[in-house]
Amino acid sequence: MTDDRNGGRAAWVRGGARAALRSPAAATFLWSRAAVWLVALLGYAMLPPHKNPFAGRWDTPIQHDLGWGTDIWAHWDGGWFLKIAEHSYAADVGTAAFYPLYPGALAILGRILADHFIVAGIVLSLVAGLVAVVVLEPLAVRLVGRDGRRTVLYLMLFPMSFFLQAVYSEAFFLALAVGAFALAERGRPSWAALVAGFSLLARSTGVGVVLGIAVIAWRSPQRRRALASLAIVPVLFAAFPLTLGLQTGHPWSFLDVEKTWGRHLSAAGPLGGIWQGLRAGGIGLRTLVDGTGPSILGFDPLEVAAVNVEAAAFMLLFLWLTVEVWRRLPLQYSVFVTVSVLIPLSLPSTMGFPLLSLPRFGVVLFPFFIVLSQMGAGRPRLGEIVLGSSAVLLGLTVVQWALWYWVA
Repeated sequence: MTDDRNGGRAAWVRGGARAALRSPAAATFLWSRAAVWLVALLGYAMLPPHKNPFAGRWDTPIQHDLGWGTDIWAHWDGGWFLKIAEHSYAADVGTAAFYPLYPGALAILGRILADHFIVAGIVLSLVAGLVAVVVLEPLAVRLVGRDGRRTVLYLMLFPMSFFLQAVYSEAFFLALAVGAFALAERGRPSWAALVAGFSLLARSTGVGVVLGIAVIAWRSPQRRRALASLAIVPVLFAAFPLTLGLQTGHPWSFLDVEKTWGRHLSAAGPLGGIWQGLRAGGIGLRTLVDGTGPSILGFDPLEVAAVNVEAAAFMLLFLWLTVEVWRRLPLQYSVFVTVSVLIPLSLPSTMGFPLLSLPRFGVVLFPFFIVLSQMGAGRPRLGEIVLGSSAVLLGLTVVQWALWYWVA
């Protein structure tokens, strides 16, 4: 009888996996990732004279694997994840800014794949991204009904969605965040707490996931048991300072390492980031009009202006979408996105780009895309404008990325 039950359970799991892979969400993910990869390859191959002249400064030997067709996905922070995976946190003082779950998985799979760490990073991101969208689609439909069916499409065409296939932790975190909320909504608090704990090992904004799961636990009929299950979170997170202590001798270095990257806690909290972002965006607009402005860290004044204007625009977009999440979705999702937006706004950069990387942070805030899908279903013309504009900007950012220009 036990064998029959185990066999039946295994068959059910296999059948569910096959059905998930045949779902519209999986299809959208696969064709969009293939299209993004093709655009990156074409951009790199057809525009070599336009490659960033400073690319050699960052294009280190550690970022080479099978060839440029895969290496393009290890630009910028990808090199730091690879450095940790290959040489541990002892490789550089700045590595403590990168939480351990993704580089740890990268270290394991990279060695399994005969030290092809870039390939391992791409595989990890693609698998995690696929899991994320397959879980996200039914969660969106559960929350907003049929209006949520295009959530994955909005996510896949988001201008920063190419990070979901790069050697970055975005896809890993997205899968964990979506998974934690999906498990909590289905009344599985212990599993939800476990996955939420892993999300905190993937990046600092996992705090928002944990708090969102805590809201669901508080409202649970079995409140005490659900809240008690969250005790696993600090136990799991202890792995980070323990790893840093063993590898570097500084277990708490992750608490102040952001200063190494020019980020400081604003005395005004998120208001400081908002003000500095708007100010930099305003200066950028003036530069784009008259062509004069500051050159920062070797970046051309027009590029500095474009980056700061783009970041300010995304900040305003995220703040608006946060309000819409509060209006349209349950409290737990509002808590998640609010915390996730306020953390980077409270730590503006002092290097001339106050909202450094902010546009990229939005790709993991899946409630934004549920809300966009709902609004697009109610106003089809608006939905077409949003999707069309996003697709154009996605193509632009992919080419920028492939040519070693800073995106987010």
